[in-house]
Amino acid sequence: MWPRDWNTLVGSHPPAFPLQRLLQFFTGTRPQTVALNLALQGGGAHGAFTWGVLDRLLEDERVEIAAVSGASAGAFNAVALVDGFAEAGRRGARAKLDAVWHEVMSKARWGAFARLPDYSAMVAFDVATRIFAPAQLNPFAVNPLREVLVRHIDFRRVRRTAGMQLYVAATDVATGEARIFSRQEMSAKAVLASACLPQLMPPVRIAGRAYWDGGFSSNPPLWPLIEGRGPGETLAVLLSPRVEPSVPATAREIGARLSWFAFGQPLARELAAIERAQTTGTLGGLFRWRLRRHRLSFIEAGSAVAGLGRSTTMVPEQQVVRRLKEAGRRAAEAWLTQRFAETCVRARSARHTSERRSIAKRRAA
Repeated sequence: MWPRDWNTLVGSHPPAFPLQRLLQFFTGTRPQTVALNLALQGGGAHGAFTWGVLDRLLEDERVEIAAVSGASAGAFNAVALVDGFAEAGRRGARAKLDAVWHEVMSKARWGAFARLPDYSAMVAFDVATRIFAPAQLNPFAVNPLREVLVRHIDFRRVRRTAGMQLYVAATDVATGEARIFSRQEMSAKAVLASACLPQLMPPVRIAGRAYWDGGFSSNPPLWPLIEGRGPGETLAVLLSPRVEPSVPATAREIGARLSWFAFGQPLARELAAIERAQTTGTLGGLFRWRLRRHRLSFIEAGSAVAGLGRSTTMVPEQQVVRRLKEAGRRAAEAWLTQRFAETCVRARSARHTSERRSIAKRRAA
């Protein structure tokens, strides 16, 4: 589904690659680095898996992150990454993510359902949210995440940095469409809007519009990264599977599948739209060329979250969070190994092709 007002949605995109990078591309002298966009999916406390992925990617100086997008928990990870990087580079980004997640873990006993077993907690939550509105369950609109943002994120620095681009998705309550907040308009309200679960919180109002969780409409945002002037490669970190082949049978499984429909289908629709645009050629000019060449890869949480109950997305238990972080680091390590192996193969192939051409030219002369 194409946005109605694309310029309003994605904002401006300053050029990300200097002339030197262009010359390296055509001369085949590029260093062994990979320039990436990152798209970070939401999933509550399961976003600790994404924390681990980012932590490992930031360790590797061969990886250059040009832009990042996120929804819900992905938005928290994204804004912490950008702010930390603007403050003190890779080390600053890792330290900022670490500080944010330790603060989140310290608030693991937020809710009335936190001490209940998983199934009981979700039943209690479902019943309570069907009977009571957020104004009744949470009359003072208390949101512990607001305190985390205020304490750890310098939004003025985020808006002023000339480094990574940042895109955060929220869902317009009136239309159901995605609203993408760019780095230049980033604020605590924008991030809280992206993570606003309507069962627990009243909508977040920004410039007269009401917003709910971005996971309902763009989870994670891909189009702003592909449309931008950054690198032609995007890595999406997914907390929910793209396909669920099993047929749910129990009430618990049915509830989990309905939740997956709500938060997983925006990605499926966006991927389908990208594939149609790549194959049908409905776009013209440079963007069509960029879109067809764009590389999209995935790191998926998969088995790391498969056995976890639904309540673990809402309650950031320290043991679960730390286990997910380590799983994310391992998944990123596997991706890096495969990605740079492919880079080496392509580099050798290009070098051999160049050598054969040189030999052929000398013989012809």
